[in-house]
Amino acid sequence: MPGTLVRDSLAVEVIAGATLNAAGTTNGTVKEIANPNWVSFQLVTPATITSTGNSATLNVELKGADNAAFDSGVVSYGRFAALSGTDDSQENLTRVLDAYVDKRYVRATVILGGTAPVYTGLTCHVRQPHDRRTRSVTA
Repeated sequence: MPGTLVRDSLAVEVIAGATLNAAGTTNGTVKEIANPNWVSFQLVTPATITSTGNSATLNVELKGADNAAFDSGVVSYGRFAALSGTDDSQENLTRVLDAYVDKRYVRATVILGGTAPVYTGLTCHVRQPHDRRTRSVTA
């Protein structure tokens, strides 16, 4: 089904359309996971990736922690397979990493390499088993 689904607007995003444009390490947004469970982390690369000399590399690791400051009980849930090669070979890709999340907070750590890499619109969603439910209670 083409287009954006309502489900996409409710998904937790640890990287939300970020523009990453310098080699080095960047931490994504810390998000709360309501219930420990198996989740799918979905990394979506942008439609256009540019770098000088077509040598950009992308590594994304998902981490969990006991608190939002990420200074207690930090664990790694794994990494997506590293993306490298020509810019064109990295565009419009979706990668999935399934992990059991047992910490309350999660975030992504992105490591860019290469000569002047530019990833505009990089996203990483967390798909929970019941990600369309809300905490609201109705009578």
